[in-house]
Amino acid sequence: MSIPEFLIPLLLAVIPGIEVRGAVLYSSFRGLGWFEGYVLPFIVSMAIVPLVYLGFEYILEKFMKLKFVQRKVMTIRAKVSKYVDKYGFWGLMLFVAIPLPGSGLYTGTLGALILGLEEKKAIPALYLGNLLAFLFVFAMTRASLFSPVFL
Repeated sequence: MSIPEFLIPLLLAVIPGIEVRGAVLYSSFRGLGWFEGYVLPFIVSMAIVPLVYLGFEYILEKFMKLKFVQRKVMTIRAKVSKYVDKYGFWGLMLFVAIPLPGSGLYTGTLGALILGLEEKKAIPALYLGNLLAFLFVFAMTRASLFSPVFL
């Protein structure tokens, strides 16, 4: 039993570290249509932001006493604070938008919580950063000679 092709980008869009950026790459190289390959994964990635925020809030509250959680929190704090301390809202947005491993929606969300950013300020920055990451990777795959779909 195999997974239907249109579900793979949706699943990729919610996997930490892969997220919508990986879904766009997959969709581009597989030649998927606009809706199932780009629109749906983007919508799914945006829809999970509040859930991820609440989930991480719960995890931090319950498991912060564990040493490995404390180490991970310190690592993420160091990564995200470089951007947020200097640029605030725009720094968090930029951190999420950078299409590199270790940055992205999940790390940005956890970083916002660790740094104590207000939810009403953090979530819009996360949304905007995710949109920019999507647009950047989409533009790069569309312009690439290796992509089966050209501009």
